[in-house]
Amino acid sequence: MYSDAHELLNEAIITDCCILSQTRYILITQKDMGDDYDPWSMPAPPTSIVAYDSELNIWGAFQLDEGIFTYPVAAHIKQTSNPSDKKILNNMLVVEDGGDVFYYNGADRNNRHFEKRIAEKLMSGINNIKNIYGTIYITGIFRDVLRYEGMNQWISITRDLKSETIEIARQIDEKGGSFRPGFECIDGFATDRDLYAAGGHSDVWHYNGKDWHPVDIPLADMRITCICCASDGYVYIAGEYGTLLKGKNDYWQDLTQQELDWTDFRDMVDYAGTLYLCTEQTLYTLQGDQLQPVDFGDMGEPFSFSALYVNHGQLMASGSFHACVYDGKQWRSLYGNPKADEITDFAILNQVTDQLEDTLDTLGEAVDKLKQPQNTP
Repeated sequence: MYSDAHELLNEAIITDCCILSQTRYILITQKDMGDDYDPWSMPAPPTSIVAYDSELNIWGAFQLDEGIFTYPVAAHIKQTSNPSDKKILNNMLVVEDGGDVFYYNGADRNNRHFEKRIAEKLMSGINNIKNIYGTIYITGIFRDVLRYEGMNQWISITRDLKSETIEIARQIDEKGGSFRPGFECIDGFATDRDLYAAGGHSDVWHYNGKDWHPVDIPLADMRITCICCASDGYVYIAGEYGTLLKGKNDYWQDLTQQELDWTDFRDMVDYAGTLYLCTEQTLYTLQGDQLQPVDFGDMGEPFSFSALYVNHGQLMASGSFHACVYDGKQWRSLYGNPKADEITDFAILNQVTDQLEDTLDTLGEAVDKLKQPQNTP
């Protein structure tokens, strides 16, 4: 146990976050391997589950086996009462790109174990995990969706759709074309029906509890990254280049804001009736049809964002080197790495450089036009 998070996280990169109880927060981390690290030729960096109990002000870590977890993500599962405590604690699954699954019990350190690898059920790797009203779903490319039924029990709910998708991909590949189907993300209005899965290039599908049907959206080449079935009854789809859609069934509204076309949305959740979206640099709320940066008050704005999580009436946000929590009234920081200051300066420098290059290109085009011969009467 530690009282200072920096002892645990100083050499770590946060990949995901999760809320297990009103006072227990989870960070999924991997060791920072430095700029020379090549994920294609080197083993995966060590993965740890880092827990913080705000009531006791104690940090702890549980390291998984080295070299097996890549791009780990997490979601809480069923709630269980702890007989020795009035608090409600959750259990959690951590899954990684290759299909490894780790079961984490927040109340019992002895009840943490690897489950059977699910790679044989996947056409390719895992892209995301989502708790939808108490049921865990994971998504993968070639329109893969698996539902968690209990220990070592994963059921495909896209078996026929995936087979059709693989055949389409094969035919397009034979003709020399390219095909990028979903799924990157999933959400729903009910635990086992009225689900929406999306990804790839404008690849959106709806599940009614029995069958999947394609959904037409107004952007033909939208690279989708996240989806949210919000409490207002609408589906929100966000993606690269600041793209954002709102709709359902045959109705869709384009909420893309041009000033954000230089960035990509990383995650999106509904918290207390408000939609929250994050890019790598900024956390936004949707106010009407406009995105507004979040005011973090006295806490100050964190460096970056990559994951959002809602549970137990709280919103948690994390980036590579920070984590914070919102209870509906105020934000409080759980962890912030001083290393972020250096990276922030570097990111700002890169942004300014990109803007300067764009300006120079525009000026160059203007000069070229002035040098062209002018037709005179």
